[in-house]
Amino acid sequence: MTTPAPIKSCSLQFTSVATSDVGRVRDANEDAFLLNDAEEFWVVADGMGGHASGQIASRLAVEHIGDFMTRWRREPKALWPFDSDPTRTEAESCVMTAIQVANLRIYNRAQVDENCSGMGTTIVLLHYDPKV
Repeated sequence: MTTPAPIKSCSLQFTSVATSDVGRVRDANEDAFLLNDAEEFWVVADGMGGHASGQIASRLAVEHIGDFMTRWRREPKALWPFDSDPTRTEAESCVMTAIQVANLRIYNRAQVDENCSGMGTTIVLLHYDPKV
């Protein structure tokens, strides 16, 4: 009987590329994306509503998620604005909190800017967690 060789750890490097297209229905492109290979997260947001506020919502979502994921998630003394779910991993809590932060910022903007009333966006957020 032979002893199995130890598994070597591997390091991954990511290279991402994205493009967006207005499509056939709308006049304006309401998509926004952020590719952050160094921090190992990627965000795509598609504004809803068929008017300018969809563009604003998707841009705000990407900006605020990007800010949280790059700046706040690694701050050891930072207080997260929402309680984390104890049944979730740290990475899951981070993703959920980033989306909650973006949602709150979009909602607040819609409350103070009548041109943004009812705006919204869909979000897809991918985060690679090497600990899993």
